[in-house]
Amino acid sequence: RTSMYASNTETIRKAVIQLYFPSSSCDAHAREEANSYINSFTAEQSSSIPICISLLDESLHVLSSSMHEEQDGSNGKNRRTERTIAFFAANALKTKVLKENIISVEDIEEFITKMLNFANEFATTDEDSFAVARKLASVAATSAALAVKQQYQHRDGNKEEVGIGIATNLIRFAGENTSSALLTTANNNGDRLIITNTRKQTCGIEILKAFAEAIEEDVKDGRTRTQLVERVCKPSGRDVLQLCSSVLLAVHQSADTIDNREMKSAATNAVGACLECSGLWFEACSKESDSTSYQSYQQLFSPCDVSEAYPDLFSNAAMFLSSLDDKRGETALQFLVKMCSGGQSTDYARERFGNLELMKLLIHYATVCQNKPCFTSWTVASRVLQVFVALVERDVLTFTEHMKDDANSNVQHQAIEFVCTLAEAFPKETVEPFGDFCLMINTIKKNERIEACRDHLFERLINVCCIASASRKRSALKENYFSDESADDEEYDEDSAKLREHVLTDAFDTCHGALGGEKYLTIVSNLFHQNGNHQSKVVDVALFALIAAKYGIKEDISAANAHVVQFFMQIFTSIANNEALFFSHPR
Repeated sequence: RTSMYASNTETIRKAVIQLYFPSSSCDAHAREEANSYINSFTAEQSSSIPICISLLDESLHVLSSSMHEEQDGSNGKNRRTERTIAFFAANALKTKVLKENIISVEDIEEFITKMLNFANEFATTDEDSFAVARKLASVAATSAALAVKQQYQHRDGNKEEVGIGIATNLIRFAGENTSSALLTTANNNGDRLIITNTRKQTCGIEILKAFAEAIEEDVKDGRTRTQLVERVCKPSGRDVLQLCSSVLLAVHQSADTIDNREMKSAATNAVGACLECSGLWFEACSKESDSTSYQSYQQLFSPCDVSEAYPDLFSNAAMFLSSLDDKRGETALQFLVKMCSGGQSTDYARERFGNLELMKLLIHYATVCQNKPCFTSWTVASRVLQVFVALVERDVLTFTEHMKDDANSNVQHQAIEFVCTLAEAFPKETVEPFGDFCLMINTIKKNERIEACRDHLFERLINVCCIASASRKRSALKENYFSDESADDEEYDEDSAKLREHVLTDAFDTCHGALGGEKYLTIVSNLFHQNGNHQSKVVDVALFALIAAKYGIKEDISAANAHVVQFFMQIFTSIANNEALFFSHPR
């Protein structure tokens, strides 16, 4: 099979096209042969590297020369074909560089320079070619990281520091690439940072991100990883994180100057790359040194450290969380959740101040953004709630420390009220994170609790649970007593329904444990005695709430508590008086 293809770019191109863009005359046998050849080519050693580079050269030339031509059907197909060939070549190179010593120490620097230049050129060609640029950035970064291991295999003086030097140069190149795409301009409102080339700037950030990923995923040797973290990441950490912070600020300040779809998409990619890159570099710089000889930069990935050192990064992450752009929002969510789970120093007052600052920013951006997306989009509301859960899991006292102060002005009360209001806006979708939030609030020591505040919180959780419970099925849900205007008309999904019931059961049971049997049963009793056109649905919710907390209620029954006896006497009376309502009920 290999004999039918000579090892040159033309035959590789034909094999890739036959595999990924088969013509009507291409049979399964021909595609199988093409696949077999491509696999054998990818498995080859360094002899195939020049062919991959030639493939990249040819595809880049075609893409660049046709960039300004009309994107009709034929030209569009040709460009998709070239991107596929280029991505194949980049992916093959990544596979090859992961094989140790495939490229000699003498040649690695030249190879990395070629990959970086290719990444830059593909990134600036068009939006759809950015996937190729991202893969090439990964090839360069992985090559630089693995070069550090190779230095230990060539301990002959001058080569001792070659690997560290190569990796450091990669970071410098990426930083300069990104900085060159930023421009400070002056206007009536002061200096303003704008992006002159979003794709070029994002490519630089992608290289930095890829380097941190390579350390974590591709470097298996512990000694090499320590060298990379201590001698490359930590010395460069401040500059990289400040650069990411500046890019996020520039994206925000350039928002009104970006008016076409492609550049808006590029700006969104920039936000994602910066937040992902920042998270990876913070984690790298947070690692403790195994050696006392290293005294380089170390900083915890925590709300207090990020807010103090990189306020633009801190505030923009909180702002993008409430964005209607789901890609930005999800990336911001991952960044903030990882930040909240980061290490803590022993300076608890400083730590708590950072947590409070994050809390204030989350509320600020969720309420001041135009149209208040967190109250109009359940996906935004869910994201914001998840960060509140991560924050309360980090330090519950952030929400409760000063609760005995003036309830009307205290930020903790405002935060809890905000969380409750947000959950009540989208009960069905937010019941799980809201339940987790309430559960964490309930973990504070008994002598530090304010029972009235705690009870009020869990009573609102019950209300959210009841509304979510009423929306479990598609009947006349939007008209019953517990209306759920967020319920959509999606088709019934049995697995989702089971998961939702499980979440609701846990939430109701949590409420019983927090409020105690007497208060819980009083609320359930009130449900049983609701009157109205949708009494059957209300009874269904009440029965569900009763069954969900059955184990706790059984303990109450065993203790022969008077309130339990009274509750069941009332229920049995209701059943006797409304026999038709209960007789056919499935519960």
